[in-house]
Amino acid sequence: VYGGFAGTETLLSERNIALNETILSGDAGVINNTADNNYHVLLANNVSTSTRLDGFTVTKGNANSSTFSGSIINRNGGGLYNYNGENYLTIDNCKFLSNSAEAFGGGILNTVGALGNCSPTISNSSFSLNTTTGVGASGGAIHNNSVNGTSNTIIDKCNFQDNYGYNGGALSLSAGTSGNSAVSVTKSIFSNNSAVTGSALMMLSDDNRSLSATINNC
Repeated sequence: VYGGFAGTETLLSERNIALNETILSGDAGVINNTADNNYHVLLANNVSTSTRLDGFTVTKGNANSSTFSGSIINRNGGGLYNYNGENYLTIDNCKFLSNSAEAFGGGILNTVGALGNCSPTISNSSFSLNTTTGVGASGGAIHNNSVNGTSNTIIDKCNFQDNYGYNGGALSLSAGTSGNSAVSVTKSIFSNNSAVTGSALMMLSDDNRSLSATINNC
């Protein structure tokens, strides 16, 4: 799925992302009243690397409820809830702006259960003013959670600014004893993110061998 079009183009190369902002918003109900916003702007489940989100602003998701929608927990993943199965979503040229979650992943939650794999690739994108609001909450911009599965996120040429999480203002990783959670970050900028613990990155696991972070040229 591609954004950035005015509507007159005939080729993908003719789009202008900067000029033609394409907004996916959770601001349902009363405009600018976050209390009635959608819990999640986007959901992704069992998607391949050919599934592409490219050229969008994802904003104003507000995952603030302890209720469930099937297996989806409505206090996690305000912007994007990327969950379970085999998920290899590609995100490029996107902005995650002013999304919130009560618990995990204000901008994006990547979560996986037994034997699954939730490993997106995120490039040329920005994360700003995303928050997790609860005490002990994690991952203002992105949270990776793996329980008996694999959640490895690749981040390249991204900008993280003014995000907040109690643990991990920008990024947080967690894993159970049989899970594997990792992040690889390249050529990215982290500025003015804040947290009680780990303003840029927080890692928490039952087994330290289950977690890894590779950071280059940031």
